[in-house]
Amino acid sequence: NNNNNNNDNNNNNNNNNSTALSPASWSPLPFTGSSAARGSRSCFLEGPSAQGLRRGREVTDTLELEQQQQPFSSTSSMTSKEQQRHAKQVAYTSFLPGMVFHAPIDFAGANSVYTLKGQTKIQSPFNAKQALQPGSGYWCSTGRHKPEDVVIWKGTMKRRKKISGIKVSWAYAPSEVRVEVTPDGEYWDRAVDWHNLGNNVSFEEEMTFDRPRNVKAMKIEMRGPREWNYMGINQATLVVAS
Repeated sequence: NNNNNNNDNNNNNNNNNSTALSPASWSPLPFTGSSAARGSRSCFLEGPSAQGLRRGREVTDTLELEQQQQPFSSTSSMTSKEQQRHAKQVAYTSFLPGMVFHAPIDFAGANSVYTLKGQTKIQSPFNAKQALQPGSGYWCSTGRHKPEDVVIWKGTMKRRKKISGIKVSWAYAPSEVRVEVTPDGEYWDRAVDWHNLGNNVSFEEEMTFDRPRNVKAMKIEMRGPREWNYMGINQATLVVAS
């Protein structure tokens, strides 16, 4: 009987160990799903984690309890609701130092799209909107570009957003790239000047603007064909200004 009990205990321990999650079992979401990305991975964040939210709620509850126990200072220019809102903002952001958030681009277009016979740019499986979200698709230019050609991929938002840069996952990188932005779709300004991308074919690049900007639309301008002849983007996302 003692031997049977020991065996049962060992089996229970083994079952418990087999269901436990180790840190190595967690992996970030892939930033791109394109085969051209060659295993490139990144964490695409749309908000704070569940653990962080719980911590934020705990801090907020504590602050609100203190506010109920201690009346607001008469010298404060903020109302009760404004102070509570400020306390929540502090609670939800204080535990995210250095965190970078990305926002999606809503619409896309390009002046060069690779098409199959009989297809329009919109019908092409390589059209500009393929670079708006992760997946197996990607935007690709027509190829065979001349050295003086400037290929443009344009992204537009439904409403203006304050952003500090753009993150691009290249499928086929050009020799040089720059970024221009506009707050209204009419007046354009250069946020990132021409710079060389080296000899890499497929990689991720985060281009930081000269300053945070309110952006309605942006253009990624590319020039300098490489030996693979094409220019392509797996995904482009906005870096939200903190």
